[in-house]
Amino acid sequence: MSYCTNIDCLHPQNSDSSGFCNSCSQKLLLKQRYRTLAVIGHGGFGRTFLAIDEHLPTQPKCAIKQLCFPKENTEVWHKAVSVSSSNLV
Repeated sequence: MSYCTNIDCLHPQNSDSSGFCNSCSQKLLLKQRYRTLAVIGHGGFGRTFLAIDEHLPTQPKCAIKQLCFPKENTEVWHKAVSVSSSNLV
């Protein structure tokens, strides 16, 4: 099963053979490489997905972190940007 990463998608589950979400029409392969399978966690700054790397022959599993911020709360966005920037080496 492919899982749509559009935060506003009403029906994010799709078949493995789908290239686009059946509900919102968003592309299902990220960077033409990663297929998300399921949400494995979520919190204040976003969601974490279980995914597979379809670019590699063995299609290893990986995790993808999606940052999501409430549109009406720019304070959360600024906090996340400052935390991310302070972690850069």
